[in-house]
Amino acid sequence: YFKDESVCTLKIPLGISRFETQNGFKDETEAFLFIKNGFGGNACNEVGIFTHRFVCSNGMEIRHGLNYFKSKHTEKMNELTKVFLSQTLPKMMNSVSDLKANSQKLDKATITKEDIETFKQKMFNYKKGDELSTKKKNMLDAYNLSLKEETERTGLTAWSLLQSATNYTNHKHFNASEEFIITGSGATFNAKAEKMCLEMAN
Repeated sequence: YFKDESVCTLKIPLGISRFETQNGFKDETEAFLFIKNGFGGNACNEVGIFTHRFVCSNGMEIRHGLNYFKSKHTEKMNELTKVFLSQTLPKMMNSVSDLKANSQKLDKATITKEDIETFKQKMFNYKKGDELSTKKKNMLDAYNLSLKEETERTGLTAWSLLQSATNYTNHKHFNASEEFIITGSGATFNAKAEKMCLEMAN
């Protein structure tokens, strides 16, 4: 797809993985390779893996932080991009199988209310007892709706906690859009959530 006729993003399907959560929910996710390029002052080379989870009419997408490369349009970085594409891209595509293994690992990791509160404080950058702005309260209220939906769907696990983040960025955040999720700050939010949840599961 194109943005302002200056940025192009190519999406290549890599396959669908399926697994059943501990509480019997059948999760189905399709993986894609995306390649983004463009011209103009803010354009960058971007290559990565993202997944689309089939859980609702619109689904939910997340860019995986462990499979992502970004570089500015400079002579040196363009050369690094070529090296990355030739050497690392095949490994990245083969790593799609790891996504299913990580999903199952996250599903097996149970979490507590304390884990959830710690997660929220780190994700939304606040501490217990802080006086929150109206904007941050609204963001937390929106996130809590996503958290409720996902824990009811797949239980109190690190998997549902990660999916609460993707639910929030895909459906509840005021900037929710594919660009926000794949290459914008929503992608950064989801990557941080993925890293924290994988740490909980290890």
